[in-house]
Amino acid sequence: MSNEVVARALGYPYPREPGAFVWRDGHVARFAGTLPGGSLACVAYGSNASPQQLTRKFGDLRGIEIPTIPAELLDHDVVYAPWISFYGSIPATLAASPGTRARVWLQWLSPGALLRMDETEGVPEVYGRTAGLTVILEDGTHVDAFSYVAAEGVLLVDGKPVALAEIPASGRSFAMLSQRDAQESVRELLGVRTSVEKFIGENVADPELRNRRSDLLPRERPSDRVPT
Repeated sequence: MSNEVVARALGYPYPREPGAFVWRDGHVARFAGTLPGGSLACVAYGSNASPQQLTRKFGDLRGIEIPTIPAELLDHDVVYAPWISFYGSIPATLAASPGTRARVWLQWLSPGALLRMDETEGVPEVYGRTAGLTVILEDGTHVDAFSYVAAEGVLLVDGKPVALAEIPASGRSFAMLSQRDAQESVRELLGVRTSVEKFIGENVADPELRNRRSDLLPRERPSDRVPT
């Protein structure tokens, strides 16, 4: 286990830019208002809003531009998904939360960017596309968008979803945990008596162990929800 492995796992969802930007060929530039032709509006709420993660996902491609603009997502919150990622983080997903306005980013994905994003999100087995989301840009413009939502639903801690403390939101009804605290909670749910650092190292080093642990985590699947 290296310090880099632990830092990557605990650093999720990674640093954001202070304002609108365009990711291009591993670099960040000021957003000048031009959108790629044929692009779709996608809500980025977890690591995809970070230039660091965009470089991991798109760094080998040339000519890809991803405009990324601050926004608020209405009536949803950013919560933990019920598994451990291959790089050791507990990743994010979305949960309906009436009255909540979560700080997110709106990205415009060209056909080429959309294809790669689908691949990295594991569509449809890991994440699926969900349409019909409403976001508000900083100038008050309402935009209809889609996003990637975990196919396995949301992680439950004490029977309830838990929001990412790193993601600001107003009107939040869920309890919040930082990534480190979420790792602690998951470790306790699994009855594992090691340090968080060792827990992360085991999960990254042993995919079979990571998958077994993920399968044991309590969750609410989309099919479990009762209409109100």
